[in-house]
Amino acid sequence: DTVKVTLGDSGTNGHPFVLFARGDVTISGADTTTQWTSDQSLWRTKVAGPSIPHQVYALGTRYPEDQSSPNLPVGRCRYVDTGDSVYINTGGPDPRSTVAYISQDTPIQLNSVSYVHVIGFKVRYSNDDGITGSSWNECIIANCDARFSWRQGIMFNGANHVIVRDNTCNDNGSHGIYLVDTDSSCVVARNTASGNDDPLLARGGVNGIRIGSPSGALPETFITHEDTVEANRTFKNEDSGIEIRHNYVLSRYNQSWDNHDHGFDHLSSTNSTHVGDLRWGDWRDGMSFENGSYQHAVKNCVIANNGRDPCRNDWEMEFDNSALSNLQSDYNVIWRPSYAAEPGDTILINVRGGPQLGSGGSQCNNGNCTSYPDSCFGTLARFKQAFASLEQHSKAAQPTFVDTGAGDFKPLSTSSVIDAADTTVAGWAAKDARGFVRHDYATVTNTGNPAGTYRDIGPFEFDAPPGAPTLEDVSFGK
Repeated sequence: DTVKVTLGDSGTNGHPFVLFARGDVTISGADTTTQWTSDQSLWRTKVAGPSIPHQVYALGTRYPEDQSSPNLPVGRCRYVDTGDSVYINTGGPDPRSTVAYISQDTPIQLNSVSYVHVIGFKVRYSNDDGITGSSWNECIIANCDARFSWRQGIMFNGANHVIVRDNTCNDNGSHGIYLVDTDSSCVVARNTASGNDDPLLARGGVNGIRIGSPSGALPETFITHEDTVEANRTFKNEDSGIEIRHNYVLSRYNQSWDNHDHGFDHLSSTNSTHVGDLRWGDWRDGMSFENGSYQHAVKNCVIANNGRDPCRNDWEMEFDNSALSNLQSDYNVIWRPSYAAEPGDTILINVRGGPQLGSGGSQCNNGNCTSYPDSCFGTLARFKQAFASLEQHSKAAQPTFVDTGAGDFKPLSTSSVIDAADTTVAGWAAKDARGFVRHDYATVTNTGNPAGTYRDIGPFEFDAPPGAPTLEDVSFGK
């Protein structure tokens, strides 16, 4: 049943306080039961506290709380203090056939700690965040698996030199990983965040990874965060894969695909640098810079096959008017196929907030973009002509990969990414997202920069041998 780890103690430099899971250790925020009583069209069971449950997992389904509807809808739960009972509406099926989990508490909570390492735990069914806290300094959260939380999988507020690496944060009710507000020099690396979704809202703004404040307002401009977000995999999240609301973020080798909003979104942020990131098959824009974001760099990235929502016309890249200020973007692959279901949805790049009509709209949905020639660019060539300082070495040729449906974005020999990167850009690494040394592939014509150091665009290098080394010795803030 419910277990909670609360820590207010600290380690020291060179002698950290380590919470290490030896073997398969699960910390649950839920009580379990099979004891349900039929109560008219609902099912009822007793709860002992310590808090009002926000969710129940039964019959393999999440039942989020609904305290307002006169009649409890199907697929919802409700706590009633009279009798300390919780009700669920299954729509008929008997929940007594399987164990149900009634969320009660937060599994791991760390407040005002330094030099604390949390390693290897499975965290399940939190009534709030799975692993959470505030005012962390020189801490590490690694190799943990946080799922089915009512809110975030991992969340911390006010941190300095914190590393969050090699975790899995799937199927939570809010963001998979969330760094809030005053975080400085933090590293978020090699994590997987998938299927995170607010069950109560059709559009809940739930990201795989979010870096920055809830409001995304610009009062943070005096802070140099210098956070690093690297080699993470974010997919099938309700909103964007990665959302950046901080300043001075280095984003490198991240793979974001099949998210229901953008692959990468920037809101009221400045000075982020993207190197070797990939966005593929997201429902809306592959990469978006909005709400006054400016002074960003996009280099050696793959932005392709996005805008998959059949009810909208979206773009591979979107820049509002301010985002053009000091923008650096080049040596990218920007590509879109022709969709059979939406033959007119062919816009590669939109600037200055051009119209964004639904499917079948008559404006800004054709390759020539004659209605809005200064905002909508259906071809990369026309964008290059309009903006002489941007994308001059970028390609619109198809990037081919091993298996995009399975999230395997290692390039094939036919891919346009091979030997096309600029190795002089800030943040470029000598190894790819697997730790494999980047190299020149002899049989492909070199189109990168500079001569003699030709490498591949995107997170992975082509032709990596079996058993390539892991990322354990690659930078990630070390």
